[in-house]
Amino acid sequence: MSQFKVATISLLLALPASIAFADRTEVPQKYYEHGLIEDAKREFIAVTFDRKADNGEKAKSLSALGDIAFDENKIALALATWRELIESYPESDEAKLVSERIDQLGQAVEETTGDTLDNAIARSYIRHGDFWSRGKEEKLTIDSSWIPSDKVAIAWYDRVISEFPDTPAATLALKKKFYTLNGWEEPGKYGSKYGLMAVPSNIAPLLQVFEELEVASPNDPDLQRFRYIIAQAYWKTKKFDETREWLQKIIDVDQGKGGFYKDLAEWRLKKINY
Repeated sequence: MSQFKVATISLLLALPASIAFADRTEVPQKYYEHGLIEDAKREFIAVTFDRKADNGEKAKSLSALGDIAFDENKIALALATWRELIESYPESDEAKLVSERIDQLGQAVEETTGDTLDNAIARSYIRHGDFWSRGKEEKLTIDSSWIPSDKVAIAWYDRVISEFPDTPAATLALKKKFYTLNGWEEPGKYGSKYGLMAVPSNIAPLLQVFEELEVASPNDPDLQRFRYIIAQAYWKTKKFDETREWLQKIIDVDQGKGGFYKDLAEWRLKKINY
């Protein structure tokens, strides 16, 4: 055993019981957050069989074990674990949350990541949106003729934003909503166009989502890319004053760091009109 582990254990043992073990799920939760998944699973399982653990701690442990299984794409195991949670501790907050969303979770069949149960649910919504935004990733062939893919995708992302405000899942949903509004064109002679690819002048919704993202995650590294996308959208519609404005924003925000998009903006500013 390393000296660090020995020192850590000694420190925990030296603390009063009320501090060191205020909640038996705290240590495995830290393991989980730092990517020590096997250690986290082992500790959470131990709590579920510990006669000294209270029902609240056992409910948290089962919930976390379900989250981990979901993260590992073991959907059947995740659902079984969450159903055990519901049956064993129906009055717990964790069980009540799962009970409301168990059907949605059952539809999530591909790999996902999440830090909490809430996030797992949110990401299942995001994947529903991903189907409409990037249908090629689906393993099933589903006829989506005449269905407005961009609008359906945005509706799923909006569910995450409204149900899980101020969370990483909401930030991710805002980014995906931004990309969807920016749009795409399907291949082939009769391929449909979506977002700005369909209506290049409809930039206002893109700006609104950007403003929401800027508030939700002001230091997000993707903001510079999104500023360039907005500048490019204006450029395509020959709104050159707005193009220059957004390119200059990229340069100003960079504050001399020499980032990729700052460099790109400076080069683009050399020739705007066409």
